[in-house]
Amino acid sequence: MKKTPLPLFGRGGWILLGAILAIGGGWLALRQLTAPSSTRATVLLHSQPVGSIPLAGGAERWYHLDPDSGRLMETDSASAPEEGILFHLFSDGSVCFESSDCPDRLCVQKGRLSLAGDVAVCLPNGVVLRLEGEGDHPDVIV
Repeated sequence: MKKTPLPLFGRGGWILLGAILAIGGGWLALRQLTAPSSTRATVLLHSQPVGSIPLAGGAERWYHLDPDSGRLMETDSASAPEEGILFHLFSDGSVCFESSDCPDRLCVQKGRLSLAGDVAVCLPNGVVLRLEGEGDHPDVIV
């Protein structure tokens, strides 16, 4: 009986590729599931901190930022004013820009932030949403 070679890789190459993919997938899943509990979202308005949102899991919450007064306050989605910026804290500990009165809404399109070091920015309003905590990672290692 004649053996036919596997296309592209030999048997050992496919085993090695499968092991690398399994390890990489496991690492990504572990990273997503283990966001540190002390992680918090810091809200900056024109480079000045105006508030902090703890990212502990639990009930969903909403926070409204009025760019004119610089006040960050907890609210619910139904009673939030239409002007300003609304942040949504999800039960899994992730946070996002829920709505913004800026023209392009790129900050809303950024989606959920969940890991320390993640950042979303609303340039027209001068607002930065930055996650900080135990899992901070450097941008560059030289």
